[in-house]
Amino acid sequence: MGVTIQQIAVKAGVSKATVSRVLNGLAVKYETEQKVKAIMEKMEYRPHRFARGLAASHKTGFLGVVTPSLNPYVAAVITGMEEEAQRHGKLLTLATFPTGSNEEREVIQTMTNPPVVDGLLFFLPSPQMEGLIKRLLQHKFPMVVASERRFENLVSAVIIDNLNGAKQATEYLISKGHRRIGYINGRVEMSDSMDRMEGYRIALREAGIVLPD
Repeated sequence: MGVTIQQIAVKAGVSKATVSRVLNGLAVKYETEQKVKAIMEKMEYRPHRFARGLAASHKTGFLGVVTPSLNPYVAAVITGMEEEAQRHGKLLTLATFPTGSNEEREVIQTMTNPPVVDGLLFFLPSPQMEGLIKRLLQHKFPMVVASERRFENLVSAVIIDNLNGAKQATEYLISKGHRRIGYINGRVEMSDSMDRMEGYRIALREAGIVLPD
């Protein structure tokens, strides 16, 4: 077990509250502050990031990310999230679970009640998550949804224009003289998949190409 605040307090002859004030940069006598810091250094005390955040401002320094899988696309996006979080002195904690599983709901509840993350980012959330997202909104828990349009009227959302993206991709193939253009769809319950399918259909229709059965 590591060194505790209580041990530091006993060694310095001060209260635990005084040690806590030193840890959190609050006002104490200069001599006391220097004494406590010297003892921390001698005893190789390392403050727990999470506990320190709670004591200082009810902030943990962690952001939660919930996603159904870690395929190459998801991994690349999360890498970008992590880089941006670190620029702001934050760390990510990641949870990946099958779509709509009870375990996913339990973990999110654990993250948020009481909060062990400062905010949640739902990446590609399933339709089954709507009830949970609404409950978190009722408690004013900070969150963002990414890559799922169905929630954009409920919560702050980052959405890709999948319809126009798929339309432009199909139009490019048409411009190269292709007429028999296939389409491989994603999960039909996700708005991304529906939007891409619609963009594909619009491009074919505008080019006078009969959609394949």
